[in-house]
Amino acid sequence: MVFGQGDEIRIYTWQGPEGNVGDALNAWMWPRVFGSSHFESSSMNQFIGIGSILDDRHAGPGRKLVFGAGARDPDSLPDVSGDDWHIAFVRGPNTAAALGMHNASWISDPAIIVPLLDGGRTRPGPVSLPAGNRLRVGFIPYFATQRPFAEAIANAAGLVFIPPTLDPERFLARLLACDVVIAEAMHGAILADAFGVPWLACRISSARREGATHAFKWTDWGQSLDLNIEFVDLPYLGHRSGLSFSLDVLIAGYVQKGARILRRMVREGGWQLSDRAILEDRQRSILLAVEDTRDLLTQSPGWPRAVPG
Repeated sequence: MVFGQGDEIRIYTWQGPEGNVGDALNAWMWPRVFGSSHFESSSMNQFIGIGSILDDRHAGPGRKLVFGAGARDPDSLPDVSGDDWHIAFVRGPNTAAALGMHNASWISDPAIIVPLLDGGRTRPGPVSLPAGNRLRVGFIPYFATQRPFAEAIANAAGLVFIPPTLDPERFLARLLACDVVIAEAMHGAILADAFGVPWLACRISSARREGATHAFKWTDWGQSLDLNIEFVDLPYLGHRSGLSFSLDVLIAGYVQKGARILRRMVREGGWQLSDRAILEDRQRSILLAVEDTRDLLTQSPGWPRAVPG
């Protein structure tokens, strides 16, 4: 099958029951990057961009264009050796190593170029932060962490609750109103870092729900920006999305414990932010990949192959 001028491609987006900003970025971002004319929701060809989505769910007919996706783990990878696959780049060194790629490279998570689509609203680093309780601190839980519990912890700690289920526009508006953020959601940290908002990483349900995928994907992105990410654990009450409950004595105790940990994190600081020179280098590399891929979509009579080792 030849993919050339006039052919269209479908943006692959995983959709959870309540939404997740990291996944929602795909439909929001790629038409802004490449133009909407290339994309058609009914196409058998797939554009595989943001997320830990590089696995065997993409088996079947049609061509697959990988633009920055990451693997979930080394054991669920698709066979990318056929002519129906083209890999522009993958998210990070873990994914590249798992695939054994020789002539396809890793850069970073594509969401790091979102600030370049938004009028360049970045913050220069290193930043000068207000002291103590004058900080406006955002809290971004994992999309499957029970919202009532996460929101109760944020409120008890005096933090700004930023649901990861918001659409990208509203999510970014809340994120950029904060001085710093504490993120359980990986794309909360990725977007904060890209916009120059210092951040810390925490875990409630994410590591338990995802298992080995959690460390694999976080280090995949972190190592792409030379970041060594440390996590702080908060109380955990199960991982079923949409769970509702009343704040009885036991739950209230968990909420207060979580709030104390968040307040301690804010007091102790140690906020993370990638080196701006490294970030800008990765952004430039992604923009070059955009130009190459735009040429591929509009002019090429076929795809070059990315051959795994």
